[in-house]
Amino acid sequence: MFFLCFVSVCLHVYSALRGCRRQSPQGIFFDFIHLHVKWRYIVEYLLDLCGKFPKNVRFNLVDRITNISLDVLEFIIEAIYARKKTEILGRANLNTEKIRALLQICMNKKYVSIGQYEHISGEINEAGKMLGGWIKSCKEQGI
Repeated sequence: MFFLCFVSVCLHVYSALRGCRRQSPQGIFFDFIHLHVKWRYIVEYLLDLCGKFPKNVRFNLVDRITNISLDVLEFIIEAIYARKKTEILGRANLNTEKIRALLQICMNKKYVSIGQYEHISGEINEAGKMLGGWIKSCKEQGI
């Protein structure tokens, strides 16, 4: 039942797209769906991770990380439904770089362990590759 609901949601999002059709080998799931799901995981992980930061950085560094990561999620959703995707995806890509820089500061200050940093930076790098591929695909199609 869950699988059928997920497939119908995927197909609904796919039908909302105007271009940027990149089919995966399975033929059902598409790169933008994988990116959306991956970034939702990243946001949830960052929210859990940042909840354990010291109080003295909770209102500046943590707010920046969570707000920027939520902005990226919003940009991804906007790009799924927008006609002109390249500019929106470019803003998402820029914010992804900001999150990388902020997480490096967190690791240097020892707010996150090296293992946590390696895990989340690997996830962000993978999402960044997906985002870059989507941007490239949209530029090739002139969208």
